[in-house]
Amino acid sequence: MGKNDWQSLIKKLAFSILAAAMVVTAMPIAVSAYEQKSETMMYDDLDFVKSVGLKSSKKQAVLEYIYADYMSGHDVYKGSGECYGYAESIRKLFGTSYKQKKFGVKATKKNVYKKLKKLRPGTHVRFAAKKNGGGRAHSVVLLKITKDTIWYTDGNVDYYGAIRYAEEPLGSFCERLRGSGRKYLAWARAPKGSVPAVKSVKVKANSFFDGPETHISWRPVKKAKNYIVYRSTSKESGYVKIAETKKCFYIDSSQDLFGKAYYKVKAVKSGKSATSKPVKALRKLKAPVVYMTIDNSGDATQLNFRWDAVPGAAKYNIYKWSESKEKAVLITTVSGTSWQCKGNDNSYTEYLITAESKRSGSESFPAWLYY
Repeated sequence: MGKNDWQSLIKKLAFSILAAAMVVTAMPIAVSAYEQKSETMMYDDLDFVKSVGLKSSKKQAVLEYIYADYMSGHDVYKGSGECYGYAESIRKLFGTSYKQKKFGVKATKKNVYKKLKKLRPGTHVRFAAKKNGGGRAHSVVLLKITKDTIWYTDGNVDYYGAIRYAEEPLGSFCERLRGSGRKYLAWARAPKGSVPAVKSVKVKANSFFDGPETHISWRPVKKAKNYIVYRSTSKESGYVKIAETKKCFYIDSSQDLFGKAYYKVKAVKSGKSATSKPVKALRKLKAPVVYMTIDNSGDATQLNFRWDAVPGAAKYNIYKWSESKEKAVLITTVSGTSWQCKGNDNSYTEYLITAESKRSGSESFPAWLYY
């Protein structure tokens, strides 16, 4: 992810952030006494994927695989059928065939848990205004469920039509569906058989979170006995073996490599092997935690920023949000861990600070502060 991606995210959040900030900035600020700690503007992370923790490594690999295709709250399902089509496409990755169970019961917490608790991850679940699934309806893909919590993914969530991954209290999940007119748990299509295998290995890499860690996933390959993972800092050459596994995903958690990295996976079969095409990942630095104090003691307001050094960082980029350009504009770069500027008392201002190594692709997510 580059500057344009996180700037696009910030733009989408700007209205809600501005509303919250106006409440805070309406309070009087004592001279040099107020210290604001930054919020990290994260695009997304893999906490959700980790929290699902499917027992089957192949099913967990499928979850990581689809997550690399569709990031939560940003990407849109490009096939037909909106939430229904998305749910079917995901269900087929967990099992080509399915067994449909008809329920037609009120979508209460008790009923939903009772009906879904024994169904497999990847089950397409349909909620609707009518018992048979008719009327106003919505589909989700069940990943895991307990008496109190449901883990799921669905498409066409809001006006933006984005994909969502959610870990939600089961009671509020059911209440929200009933409140939107989908008062019945109509039916569910549970995948049958093993996770479908493919003929060749296609790799997905996901590093969209805070810090240099890459999740590499792929679908099971037919007759593969194990998989070998290779990495290079160049797309064309220099690949070295970093792991061998029987699972369909690998986490590269090495902390000393930042910026662009490329991965290949070899599926080892009897007497032959197949190697994937390279896939790129951006191994980012951790975002700096920034503190800002406001000094009104002089003729002009002064803003003082400080932060702890980020491991691997060669420089820190200071951005200021431009309303006219609708993006964060780079105003300076510093090598130290502090920076000062004059405050503008006549307008709301957002500052964003990132850490970056000497290699491209390593720039962290921005730490965000407002004045």
